[in-house]
Amino acid sequence: MEPVHRNCGGLDVHNKSVTACVRRLGQFGEGVLLVNAQHIKHVPGRKTDMKDCEWIAQLLQHGLLKASFIPERLQRDLRDLTRCRVKCVEQKTGVANRIHKVLQDANIKLSSVATEILGVSGRHMIRAIIEGEDDPEKLANLARQSLRGKIPQLKEALKGRVRDHHRFMLETLFEQLMSLEETIEKFSKRIDELLGSEPFVEPTEKETAFPGEGE
Repeated sequence: MEPVHRNCGGLDVHNKSVTACVRRLGQFGEGVLLVNAQHIKHVPGRKTDMKDCEWIAQLLQHGLLKASFIPERLQRDLRDLTRCRVKCVEQKTGVANRIHKVLQDANIKLSSVATEILGVSGRHMIRAIIEGEDDPEKLANLARQSLRGKIPQLKEALKGRVRDHHRFMLETLFEQLMSLEETIEKFSKRIDELLGSEPFVEPTEKETAFPGEGE
């Protein structure tokens, strides 16, 4: 196979080292091509004793590599923000599940009555439990809005066996939950700010008018 590039080099980039291989058929004058590692792995024909950088250089010289897509900086920033926000939401779900498990262990069956144990009513009740309240009637009367119609059921569901261990766990997890919610809100606000800037803003009607139209 005839080479496509007369001169090229392959760089195998690691966290703490970079290995290079140069293939020359003349004077250097080539550009830089960033290639996805998965793409390189799927190209057949590599010798088992060949170094990564040698294989990269050989593939490049014969025109068998394609450049990775590199989005604009603003898009990369937005991608970073959305990925971090997704991770935080996943962590929040995990914390919420652990709170539910602690309540179950304390025989608090709030989820059997309330659709969302971390809704407004559920949070009031959990905070009261953390502060030492264990009277089912008092806890049930912390219900808000439509949940107040289920106070008799709540009284039964809140007859638990809450120990200091449960209160400690609930307090610690609840603090973690609120911290994650605050972080998620920050990411959401920053994402909204970026989406409200160029190039994400759609042109106004006046901006898209053809010559001779409009005012």
